[in-house]
Amino acid sequence: MFSELDFLMLLTAYGKQGDFNRAERVFSLMNKKGYAPSVISHTALMEAYGRGGRYNNAEAIFRRMLSSGPQPSALTYQIILKIFVEVIFF
Repeated sequence: MFSELDFLMLLTAYGKQGDFNRAERVFSLMNKKGYAPSVISHTALMEAYGRGGRYNNAEAIFRRMLSSGPQPSALTYQIILKIFVEVIFF
């Protein structure tokens, strides 16, 4: 049986590899297995999308957090600001 930390490690690993389909599946599976995705898992997926140049996906996760939770952390704001700067200047 997976723990929340196992799901987070898988999500992060797939995100770093740029395998966003699997990262999203892990994110969805967390919910199905009774682990509501936390601010940490939302932020990890958002950061992976940003690193992969999928800025719209990263922004969508951030906006979803603002509208329905979980509440973004200081790290979440730092990462989304970095992503927005990359969009503007690169």
